[in-house]
Amino acid sequence: MSYWRKAKKESDLFITGDVGYHDALDALESGLNVIDFGHYESEHFFYEILIEELKGNDLEFLVFNREPIFKFY
Repeated sequence: MSYWRKAKKESDLFITGDVGYHDALDALESGLNVIDFGHYESEHFFYEILIEELKGNDLEFLVFNREPIFKFY
């Protein structure tokens, strides 16, 4: 991540939708708290908010792929 160094230096908590394995290990070692929502979870939440905000503006919404790609059991 291009902003990773800045986040480690200036943040107490870093919220993202995509943290790699090595970045997660680096955060753990440096004491940076990270919340990694994952792409599907963060995008799914955001599009619902966006649609609510844009309702009433005479727009048509098409939503594709509403199911997560990966399922954890």
